[in-house]
Amino acid sequence: MIIEEKDIYDQFQWIEYNNIFNESIKDKIIPTYYPDSSQKNSNSSIDHIFYDPKQVTLIDCGKAWDVKNRSAEETLKMFGSDHIYIWAKFSFI
Repeated sequence: MIIEEKDIYDQFQWIEYNNIFNESIKDKIIPTYYPDSSQKNSNSSIDHIFYDPKQVTLIDCGKAWDVKNRSAEETLKMFGSDHIYIWAKFSFI
């Protein structure tokens, strides 16, 4: 069974959880991790970090790349998939 990225995105829209990167829009997911094709992994693209604000406090977040004069697609082509990461720092409540 093949699951569309849209369905994968929708299943994480939990009411009690916050999404750090709100600029992502439905049907346009920016993958941040590509597995080695020789390992035949699937459904491993990650572009969202969800957290429970009742358990942790967000300190800071960002992306490993920050390009203002190129699109995400152009950036992926220029830097390659292994250079794209998202990160977040939390403290426990």
